[in-house]
Amino acid sequence: MMKKLNIFTLGMALVAGLSSCEMADEMRGNGSSTETGSLELSVAVAQTESRADTGSSISTDNFDVVITNTENAENTYTYTYSELPKPLTLPTGTYTVSASTEGDIQTQMSAPYYEGTETLTITNGVTSQVEVVCKMANTKIDMGYSDDFKSMFQSWTINIDDGDSHVITFSNENVNDTIVYWHLGDNVTTMTMNIEATTTDGTKITDQKQFTKADADQSYGDDSDNFTGGDALVINIDIDENEPSEDNRPQIGFIINVDITFSDTNETVEIPVEDVPTEPEEPGDNNIEISDNGTGYLTNGVTVVGTDYPTDVAVVMTVPNGIKNVYVKIASTNSTFEGMVADMGLVNGDGMDLASDDAQSLSELFPLPEANATSYKFTMTSTLFTLLGNFSGKHDFTLTVIDANNNSKSATLTINN
Repeated sequence: MMKKLNIFTLGMALVAGLSSCEMADEMRGNGSSTETGSLELSVAVAQTESRADTGSSISTDNFDVVITNTENAENTYTYTYSELPKPLTLPTGTYTVSASTEGDIQTQMSAPYYEGTETLTITNGVTSQVEVVCKMANTKIDMGYSDDFKSMFQSWTINIDDGDSHVITFSNENVNDTIVYWHLGDNVTTMTMNIEATTTDGTKITDQKQFTKADADQSYGDDSDNFTGGDALVINIDIDENEPSEDNRPQIGFIINVDITFSDTNETVEIPVEDVPTEPEEPGDNNIEISDNGTGYLTNGVTVVGTDYPTDVAVVMTVPNGIKNVYVKIASTNSTFEGMVADMGLVNGDGMDLASDDAQSLSELFPLPEANATSYKFTMTSTLFTLLGNFSGKHDFTLTVIDANNNSKSATLTINN
């Protein structure tokens, strides 16, 4: 009986010893230190007086908090802020503390996303008090329509392109959803607005406008020339109705006003809006013409929703000297799709010459031109639209036609889905 008791006692002591070692290792962070200190962490949201998105009413209870040892990333502690122990005991060392809105930031969101980071040192036996102040990481876009605009047009689509493969869309179908929080790409200095609107009598009006942050009436402090997280843009669109034309139709354009509130100030200023400059005509006897058959797709791109494929997509080329080559080159924000078309010869160099024998395998995707023909219409088959439907993103089809005299002209058709 005594022997059994001793074995049992020894076993319990061993378990206790192992548990105590595991706890010590956990506190040390994989054996990095046996000394500990404490952290009193507070998380706040930066406030800007002129914003609708001030931090005064923002609760940080559900913010994600990540505490990482700078010398050993395996020593990482993750909490929801409301569940974070106060104080929190940590092994001594240097740490990076990140706090953010719950979840990951998305390109487009219906609410602002806040994040902030601080570095701290935990000292043996000392309680460190640190505050992480989170700032808005996305840019607020607020689109406004005048009453005249809404009464003039039965439908519209406004695509705003940041030039870094990101596009947001406002349309009559979401007329009441005028605010988007946009996580912009890096180094975005200029935004382009592609506008397509149809009047109540069926007339289609298209236009392109752009605005550049550096052109703002004033700048403040260290504000960057790039659009950054925390900037707030208010965009208002109105109609510009000029004198009637010869067929008595009014000449309709658009008036765009853009105001920006800078990320680190409480000042709001205006950014001038300009027409997108047109490309100069090719010199010499280059009389090649490329059009979108009046649809506006070459200006505004094509937006595909689900399986609702447009049937009027066409890039029409008139080549009086006769076609020598027609190259198509594809660039896509979807890396899987771009890798697939790269294997088809549609990515590198000038892309694929549709007038060559090598292009025969592409005939199911779009019609092919005939050498020496004086015209060609590039259209997209349902097979191609179905294929694109499997790869969401922005897909640019750049078409370059070369005539018998080696004159050339290019156009880019953008498909968004």
